Amino acid sequence: MSNLDFNGFNFDISPTVNSAQRLSAQMEESYAVIDQINREKARRDAKIVAGAEASVAQKELMEEQLAELKSQNDILAEQLKAEQAQREILEEHLKVTTEQNTLLSANYKKLEEMYSAQKESNDEAREDLRKSRVFNGWMMAIAIIAMLAAIAGPIATILVSR
Repeated sequence: MSNLDFNGFNFDISPTVNSAQRLSAQMEESYAVIDQINREKARRDAKIVAGAEASVAQKELMEEQLAELKSQNDILAEQLKAEQAQREILEEHLKVTTEQNTLLSANYKKLEEMYSAQKESNDEAREDLRKSRVFNGWMMAIAIIAMLAAIAGPIATILVSR
């Protein structure tokens, strides 16, 4: 079919057919390349979409984590306020305890002074008691001797007068 006959005109169409076949082959190659490019674009687009979806999911996760961190921060801030209030109470308690310790120390010193004075007074009283016993012992001896002398005086007078 390389020749066409149109009422006496004879056309050789083989170069046209060859050109058409080459053009058809080139177009098929172009379509194959375009199809390959479209598949690559589709694969890249799918990756981009998957990446975008992952980014959206990651953004949502990060927002959830941020909200969780904010709530934890609020809890920690409340705990810090409570600890500061407790610290103030403890400092006030420490001041009161320090004042009480100072007063107790002063009372202890006064009691110690009183004890020392009482001990000294007791030691003096003990010494006075010892001296008094010795004195009383001598006085008793003198009284006995005086009594014996008083008894002996009249007896001696009676004995001498007889």
